[in-house]
Amino acid sequence: MCHHCSQSPPYYTLYIAAFDSFVYVVNWLAIMTYVYKIAPPDLVSTMTATVHVVEWVIMKGVGSLVVGALLGVESLELADIWLVFAGVGAAVGLAVLVIYHTFAKRFERRLIREKERLIEQAGMKEAAAKIVDDNVKEAPDEEEEPKEDAVAEK
Repeated sequence: MCHHCSQSPPYYTLYIAAFDSFVYVVNWLAIMTYVYKIAPPDLVSTMTATVHVVEWVIMKGVGSLVVGALLGVESLELADIWLVFAGVGAAVGLAVLVIYHTFAKRFERRLIREKERLIEQAGMKEAAAKIVDDNVKEAPDEEEEPKEDAVAEK
């Protein structure tokens, strides 16, 4: 019998699942807020789909494969596997934080300024289109003038 299967009843999994769902929601909200913040206005949905694919297909798939392989190692307990993933997660998080503050923050600021400029230009285009629409509504139609002239002549 597998030494991983001897834990009964596994009530702790309810707490882990509740914590995982909370962490997932907070993580997803942070990612979507950041994607909306840095993506160009016409690529927000593309970036959202890309992030979704990366998180669910690549990261969850790779994580499942790695955990499955580690569960097959007889010398590792579940607590050991958790500690390995906690250490790897902390190391990756620290690396991302250092890379972000060292290199990416300047690039991010430039992206945000560019996006603000694009939104401002789009707003100007919308305002210009509204002015043109208002002028078209106020101008008399060419078809109506001959009808009025024809009625006046009779």
